[in-house]
Amino acid sequence: MKVYTILFIIITGISFLDKEFYHSLTFVDIIVSIIGIIGLWGYVFKKKWFSPSFWKVYFGFNIVWSIGTLYYMGESFLPKDEPTLMYLTLGIGLIILLFMIPYYYALFRYAYRRT
Repeated sequence: MKVYTILFIIITGISFLDKEFYHSLTFVDIIVSIIGIIGLWGYVFKKKWFSPSFWKVYFGFNIVWSIGTLYYMGESFLPKDEPTLMYLTLGIGLIILLFMIPYYYALFRYAYRRT
């Protein structure tokens, strides 16, 4: 999980360098991502950051934020007139979703850890 965490931080950082996908809430998205990385880091390296109740609220917010962001990105950037490109984009989205499962698992475990 430590390798995943480092890889996740690198990929997240690189993704914010691509200005093609910037939107009106990119600044908020960066803040949400930084907080999530703090939680992931805390879970993996057993560091306590903030209270469990903070992470419970953040976990729920992060899920809603992620779904909203995916919907917005799909509406804004998904090619609707080229079926092959659309399926390729959806396939990449599925791979990204699979990559995010350990992240959400770690945030969930971090929020609902036994104190």
